[in-house]
Amino acid sequence: MNEQQDPTPTPALVVRCTSCRRCSSTTWPEQPFGCERCGAHGDDLAVLEVPARGTLQAFATVHTHPTVPVPFTVIEVLLDAGMVVRAVCDTEHVPTIGTPVRAVGRGAADRLLFAAAAGRDAPVSR
Repeated sequence: MNEQQDPTPTPALVVRCTSCRRCSSTTWPEQPFGCERCGAHGDDLAVLEVPARGTLQAFATVHTHPTVPVPFTVIEVLLDAGMVVRAVCDTEHVPTIGTPVRAVGRGAADRLLFAAAAGRDAPVSR
């Protein structure tokens, strides 16, 4: 093992979703109100945790905001599990569209922060 490598792996971050036992639909974010596809509710719904990794689909850099320091970049990620989520990019250089990304932490309001996935592609300037 490389001396610089941390022997304790970082636990993978997850996205909590709602899974419908009736129609097999999975939606994000987790919610108790009913299946968005078939309307099932109650015991037909289950919480499903999926790995917070996927592919960068789109991004937008925000330069003006009344309460949050700017600039920051909102990204849209197609998770490997199939759902699309919006999150914040945790790097000053946004990876190119199509780059594999993973959650690297949590920010304000417990929102996931994403960056290019280590070993899959390096962050690059847009």
